[in-house]
Amino acid sequence: MKKAFILFIIYFTSINITYSWAVFHGSYLKNLFKACKRDSTIVEINNFLDKWHLAAGKADANVFFNAMADNSVYIGTDASERWTKTEFVGFAKPYFDKGKAWDFKPYERDIHVTNDGNYA
Repeated sequence: MKKAFILFIIYFTSINITYSWAVFHGSYLKNLFKACKRDSTIVEINNFLDKWHLAAGKADANVFFNAMADNSVYIGTDASERWTKTEFVGFAKPYFDKGKAWDFKPYERDIHVTNDGNYA
């Protein structure tokens, strides 16, 4: 009876340790995957913004304006600058047509992404 009880304790303890390891590492791996997805999305957003600003610096109206969704709202540097895409194209296209728009260089971005990487 003593041997059976000791074997049961060893067996139960090993199952408990294995389960605890799997739970810890399972949640760790799930969180790691979420972090990778989030980081990947942030890299994609940064690449998109860099290419978008580069298009403005090169006065490439086609690339710049086509990167904006039809329901985009462009917010300028002044608090009153808030344009729909159509309004903004009307304002900015003459600058692009002259071959010189603007050249923004990022120095800091604060991008937040949901764990699933679907929203920023």
